[in-house]
Amino acid sequence: MIGTALQYGAAVAGFGAVIALWYANREAEYARYGVYLLGTASLLAVLALFYLVNQFLVTDYTNGYVWNHTADYLSTLYRITGVYAGVEGSLLLWATLVALIAYWVVRSGVETADERLVAAIVTTVATVILAYSITRTPFTALDISGRGTAFGPVGLNPLLKSPYMIIHPPVTFAGYALTTVPFAIGAAHFIRKSRGRDGIFEQRLPEATRWLRLAWWFLTAAVALGALWSYTTLGWGGLWAWDPVETAILVTWLFVTAAMHAVSNYRLRGANPVLAPAMATLTLPSAIFARVITQSGTSDLHSFASGSPTVLVVLLAVSLAIGVGLPFYVWIRRPESQTETTGILSHHRLLYAGILTIGLLTFVSFWGITFPLLQTLLGGPEVSVGVDFYNMWSFPLVVVVLLAIGFYNDFDVRGEDAGRLLGAVVVLSLVAAVIPLSEWQFNPAKTGGYYGLVGSLNALSLFPPAAYAIGATLSRLAVRLPSLPDRDRQLTLGGVGLVHIGLAVIVLATPFTYMFAVSGSGMVPAVSMGHEDGVTLDESPYTVAVENYSSDYIESDLSLSAVEREAVLDRIDDRAYRADSLPESASGDQIVYGSITDLRIEDGTGIAQLDNSSVWVDVGPAGNNTSVEGVPIYAQGTINRSMDEMTFVRTDGMFVGTQPTGAIVPDSRASDREVEFVVSQGNETLAVGSTDVETYLTYGAVANPYVDRGLFSDTYVAAKQVQFTGGMPVVYILVKEVPLMSVVRFGIVLLLLGGAMLAAATPRSRHGGE
Repeated sequence: MIGTALQYGAAVAGFGAVIALWYANREAEYARYGVYLLGTASLLAVLALFYLVNQFLVTDYTNGYVWNHTADYLSTLYRITGVYAGVEGSLLLWATLVALIAYWVVRSGVETADERLVAAIVTTVATVILAYSITRTPFTALDISGRGTAFGPVGLNPLLKSPYMIIHPPVTFAGYALTTVPFAIGAAHFIRKSRGRDGIFEQRLPEATRWLRLAWWFLTAAVALGALWSYTTLGWGGLWAWDPVETAILVTWLFVTAAMHAVSNYRLRGANPVLAPAMATLTLPSAIFARVITQSGTSDLHSFASGSPTVLVVLLAVSLAIGVGLPFYVWIRRPESQTETTGILSHHRLLYAGILTIGLLTFVSFWGITFPLLQTLLGGPEVSVGVDFYNMWSFPLVVVVLLAIGFYNDFDVRGEDAGRLLGAVVVLSLVAAVIPLSEWQFNPAKTGGYYGLVGSLNALSLFPPAAYAIGATLSRLAVRLPSLPDRDRQLTLGGVGLVHIGLAVIVLATPFTYMFAVSGSGMVPAVSMGHEDGVTLDESPYTVAVENYSSDYIESDLSLSAVEREAVLDRIDDRAYRADSLPESASGDQIVYGSITDLRIEDGTGIAQLDNSSVWVDVGPAGNNTSVEGVPIYAQGTINRSMDEMTFVRTDGMFVGTQPTGAIVPDSRASDREVEFVVSQGNETLAVGSTDVETYLTYGAVANPYVDRGLFSDTYVAAKQVQFTGGMPVVYILVKEVPLMSVVRFGIVLLLLGGAMLAAATPRSRHGGE
């Protein structure tokens, strides 16, 4: 395929650039060849990605990856989303972004020895990832002739049909890719130091800081978009489910956050001369770790997590050896002194304590992911780490982080006098924590030991440290901001302030979105005869009336090319059974064909008998064109055998056709049942809108919720299931009121705005005095 040729060309050019740039450390004139070759590699990678995007846009089903991750009925944006909905496409996206960033760095200059060393390292990382993407290429010929192959075109996972998922994966991989540059600068620094030469981290501090800030902003956006997707699409689970993949991204975000603080401490005060470059170097391994978890198959929410990431594990091990081994070797050989400070309290000591606390918080998430994997690798029984582990161990550390933010900002303004206010806030937090209000306790069901202790704490204990962090940050901004002499320092201080305030707002509001959410669910008739005022949901204050109900099919306006049609027909020849010849051993997904010899209508759906056999096929709504006796049909569906030896092929009416290809490429891809509703509480109308359930043969039923975003709370409505009782549709509806979501969204905006201000500021060199 053309795409595969472009990938190979990019990898070959990349390897040429690696050789040229490493050799340029001896013969400087070879550096320009490395620049040209890396530019070629980047261009070919971009062309490969655009070629794949075009295949998705035109739904070129000759590509098996396209067949498995999109369908012609999808809109343009959701077709593009399918590009990175699988392992192969997302790897190509990541490799392309890393190659472009590497080219940007190399093109910026290779005149000096340290520039050539950084260029060689970043090019090596980019080339390895480019080469790895070939091993999981998204350019594979369509082959659906074998048994057990998924129905196709499979289409985009309907859970990914969300505006958040259009943006979330590219933003995530941009964040991962941006960590490559701090890694290269840190690795080059320690390589030179290990050889007894001067390091380069000090003179390249502004550059390392800028790339770290950019990586942090993209990772912040990735975490936020993922959480909002989870809330909107899986709202009954809330913002955060501690899924392994989302937790792995959080690990990367926390580590980059800690690295930014360490680098800032070194840049402004000369503190942490070994720790700062080491943590910058380790940002790339933290990103690779997240990618390894994504591909490990440990996630239930991320369907693209599959395949053994062996190459990534090797890359993770090598980058870890560089990020840990080299700094340790340098530290053992030549311990470096840092700027001296007087007194027990100082800015750099407070910042160092904050770095350690963030590190402990990172370890909690890291250990929760890796412990079950290590347990399995060591031959122990399978274990799982529940939500309580993350919540209970993270809570006290988050409180310490809030207190640290407040004290650092207050100390910067009032000096050691800030200790009195800190003591008062700690006392207030402890008093609030032990107030015996069961409805405010984090988890009153837990008893005994550490979990019982933390679970019994009152959520009011969050208010004093959060208010302290916000108040002290605002006070510092009011005092320091007017006196700063230039725009860059103002942007930096203002950005840091907004980030700290946004973080405090999110930490304060998020627990209450869970603790004080009110929900109810129940079956509501889709036709409101006798239920003019609606139905009161079980154990809830909500009344729901379904005012309109409609059922339709998502049409598939598809024409097959000669190659695609041949592949489809080959599959049918290999897999299809005549209804009267279907073996008793047949199970699971099958294709059957025959002529309709009897037709029954059950709950508005046609059930057709084929060839006077025991096989009956669900052919869709009564009146469907295929629901005529004597018509030959092909059907693809799941075999179900009943007590009276009847065999049903359940297709939900989607995979039925009068032509052979209709069993594989149907006229309709999914059924769509839409419900218009009114949700009331007493005499107050809470929400008026519509929600629908789409049913796919491959993915089953998927709800598209309705969210009424209010100032104080959101009203979340989902029709999770539609069933027929006595021929009448009945809808299972979930209603949930979630408080303070507007506050959480406000906190996210502050985080992103503050991060953007930091990224826009030009960092000062060491001791720049920001």
